[in-house]
Amino acid sequence: MAALLKSASYSLVHDHISRSPHESTTVEPKSCLHALKDSSKAEGLKKARSRLGRLWTWIATDSWTLEYAALTIAVASLASIGILLGIYGERPTSAWTYTITLNSVLSTLATVMKGSTLLPVGACLSQLKWTWYHHEKRSLLHFQLFDAASRGPLGAASLLYQIHSWHLASIGAIVTLIALVSDAFIQQSVLYPSRTINETASVPFSQSYGLVSTYRGRSQGYAYEVEQSMKAAIYNGIFYHNASVTGTGVSANCPTGNCTFPEYASLAMCSRCRGVTSSIKDVCVPVDTTRIGDNVPNNCTMQATLPNGLTMRNIYSEARKNYSTYNNYMNTSTNESLNEKTSTGFWNLVNLTILIANLNTQSSDSSDYDLMYRNPTAFDCGFYFCVQKYWGKVSNGVFSEYILANFTGGETSYHRRKGGGGENWIVNVSKGHLPSASNLTFSVDDESANALLFYLGNLFKGNGSTNCDSGVPSFSSDVMEVIFLKGPSNVPQIMANVATAMTNNLRLKSETVAIGTAIVLETYIHVRWLWLLLPLIMVSLATILLALTVWQSRRWDIPNWRSSALAAMMHGVQEDEEGALNMRALALLGKERISELKRWSEVVQVRLRRRGPSGEDYGLIPADE
Repeated sequence: MAALLKSASYSLVHDHISRSPHESTTVEPKSCLHALKDSSKAEGLKKARSRLGRLWTWIATDSWTLEYAALTIAVASLASIGILLGIYGERPTSAWTYTITLNSVLSTLATVMKGSTLLPVGACLSQLKWTWYHHEKRSLLHFQLFDAASRGPLGAASLLYQIHSWHLASIGAIVTLIALVSDAFIQQSVLYPSRTINETASVPFSQSYGLVSTYRGRSQGYAYEVEQSMKAAIYNGIFYHNASVTGTGVSANCPTGNCTFPEYASLAMCSRCRGVTSSIKDVCVPVDTTRIGDNVPNNCTMQATLPNGLTMRNIYSEARKNYSTYNNYMNTSTNESLNEKTSTGFWNLVNLTILIANLNTQSSDSSDYDLMYRNPTAFDCGFYFCVQKYWGKVSNGVFSEYILANFTGGETSYHRRKGGGGENWIVNVSKGHLPSASNLTFSVDDESANALLFYLGNLFKGNGSTNCDSGVPSFSSDVMEVIFLKGPSNVPQIMANVATAMTNNLRLKSETVAIGTAIVLETYIHVRWLWLLLPLIMVSLATILLALTVWQSRRWDIPNWRSSALAAMMHGVQEDEEGALNMRALALLGKERISELKRWSEVVQVRLRRRGPSGEDYGLIPADE
């Protein structure tokens, strides 16, 4: 071993001091200036490469530059994680529009942070194994413990367990162990819960009605007609059992499929029907038996009469007389007084009186029969403008609306107000009955009201009868037929359907809407910042460890050997005084840097000595021994 050290020392010293600046090399003259330039350029490149090589050697082996750079990357990665979560935290997942997922980015940054943290920590643990022996004698086994701790968590745990006193290396061991779970902590910092957010929804309501079609006649006057959409709505209400499913129903604008609306009010059309069957009076009206036969009981026919004059009679006849008559079994009448107030206390737009009887055919023999009504029924119905208060919601795309109150009679006052183009019917609702945000005044254009009055009055006026000879019923209009075929019990429902359809048309044609809340179930990015505390501690401890290790090495003048195996071999346990020749040789060259140890290792030739019979043990020895 002494020969090995002496040979290496002589080679290094001789190489360092034996060169003379006056040495020269004979070069054949060049015949071309271009060749001289190429030679000069090659020499310059060689020098540049040499300088770069020396710079890299200094960075990689003789300084802490790589450790500083790695720790800077670790800090930057942790800061990037914090900035990223700060930007996208509490925002919907749809805000992240990139192909790569947020968790993938966090995982990548966490891996970079952990790797960049462990690099300087491992270097510090390797360096601290040299400072461990600076002040006092310690077990040689500790050298192995430090070296193992710099390589991974198992060695770090072993170091903490076997070195009972607190030391700077303990920080490095703790950081190494923390790094095992740092990725998981960063992933745990992000959750994707759901929350409900509010968007705007709307449902139409009507504050006024003034939709009519106007026509100019030859006399330069104007004729007012009910607008076509209102006519269609009325027919929908008559011919369908449920007006809300006929295409005229009001629907809400709910972009999410789940919305709620506060209470809101709208101008509406209301209906009422009350049975007045008890008011029917049966009267026996004399008939001319010379025309219709002599088998009429009491020479009269029965006639049902209401107090307002609406009548319905049945007529007996004989087929053999060859004389046809019509027998009425349904009759309706209307009054056209907009201001008439009925016994129900409502100001009616139009009143309807409907008298219906069940048709019954009786035959005493093959030649004679009679048609007569049975169980006549009478209704007094009306349509009137009112104000309705609603509450609505949309659940899973289905709109449901509930009428909370109808304001009529005592809660509502009607009066005419003259305007620039005529008169309006004003409906005022008393304060306190409607939501605070609602307008308490609702108006109906006078021309529109009158046009609707005449249209409904004519539509529901008519009768139904049958031919006594054929027994085939006939009706004055399709509306009369529907009312009869659906039966007396459905008359109130028909009127309610018509009122609902008209109300829907009022609202659909209006430009005013009630604002509601659209409930959106949204997945968002939730950041739990406390989970980032452990990675922050890890990077902070690594920074403290690097700073203290560098400071301690400089203070005690210990070279930056770190994990160099060459330093361990050259400065290992010395058996005699001659074993220190390597240190004296390197002292001649300057500081004992790893780069110098590398040069020393390049000139030293060794071989592995096997265990011999004279007590020799394994070891690296000079190759010439």
